[in-house]
Amino acid sequence: MKNFAVAIAILSISFLASCGGGGSPEDVAKEFGQAMLDGDVEAAQEVSTEEAAKLMPLIIGMMSSKVGEMSDEEKKEALAELDTMECKVEGEKAKCGPKGKSQSLELKQVDGEWKVDFNKRGQG
Repeated sequence: MKNFAVAIAILSISFLASCGGGGSPEDVAKEFGQAMLDGDVEAAQEVSTEEAAKLMPLIIGMMSSKVGEMSDEEKKEALAELDTMECKVEGEKAKCGPKGKSQSLELKQVDGEWKVDFNKRGQG
């Protein structure tokens, strides 16, 4: 869905995304996507590393205007795409995206839990 792609594109401009949390990479990517759509900073922070959590107010602030412009139908489509989340896991890292879309959301395991982790390009 184009609006989900817009959301991911905005995140990818300045940061590499790494997702994770207590469940599977797919579950955590879905939780993160839901938090982004809901504008829920705290929920996004819960599935983020300490460093990424500090960035969530800024990221969600940037996203809120785009999400606010979405029609109810577009929001339903975005939620449906979250349900098709697929991840390719390689060790303690994974790349996730809706089925048939770019897997641009990166995940990282921290202390056994998948966590969202935004790093500047070229860093760890």
